[in-house]
Amino acid sequence: MDGIDGLFDLFGFDNVFIFDYDSFKTNKEYILLQLCLFMDVDIPKYKDVYVNKSINGFQLECVRVFNYFTNYIRKWLVTFFTN
Repeated sequence: MDGIDGLFDLFGFDNVFIFDYDSFKTNKEYILLQLCLFMDVDIPKYKDVYVNKSINGFQLECVRVFNYFTNYIRKWLVTFFTN
């Protein structure tokens, strides 16, 4: 199987939906509309909300404190070794 051509060979040209990620990032609604039309399904109602749950408030405060002390120690070391 050779990339996209392999997908066309395996599933047939009419059964492969291809889009580029940049288009999806700039115009999600259009790509999702095209995908729903391709799949012949109803367009779902949804709310496009960006939520970054990779770090919570407590973790953020810990990182801030760590950064403060890291910068303080770095400045102290630079001062100590340059004088």
